[in-house]
Amino acid sequence: MPHGLSIALNALVPGCMLALRGRPGFGLLLVAAAVICLSLAVVGAFLAGPAWHPAAHVALLAYLVLAAFSSVALWWRSRLNPIDPIAVRRLHRAAAAAWLRDESAAALTAARTLTTTAASEPGAWRLLELIAHSPADAAIRQQARRCAELLETADR
Repeated sequence: MPHGLSIALNALVPGCMLALRGRPGFGLLLVAAAVICLSLAVVGAFLAGPAWHPAAHVALLAYLVLAAFSSVALWWRSRLNPIDPIAVRRLHRAAAAAWLRDESAAALTAARTLTTTAASEPGAWRLLELIAHSPADAAIRQQARRCAELLETADR
């Protein structure tokens, strides 16, 4: 998903993209606070009739502040962890080459390093899932599959 669209969706439902992109606790807290603010604004609007109740104004203002805060947090989070494409390419090549040479331990180490370097890239997790093929690596394979699926779902 383009970065601008992620920020726009995060502004509409404060915290939703943070929850999907690796900060579920913080993101869900912002989503819950936003739902409470909108509920208070709607109830305040209905109770006051044509003239809004002051509490509805405060709740709506709080929602807008949450939207701005969560969008800035999402933008800031993406700026803190930039992915170096040269390092990713080098690690991906090393993992794939080791796997093709039947050096399972080296391939697994390189794939784990790749997922650390590019944790937000589903391709890194898919490579780890592919490389962790032995029965002893079943837990690693399952975790890699879950991470890749979560990232691919978040990118839609």
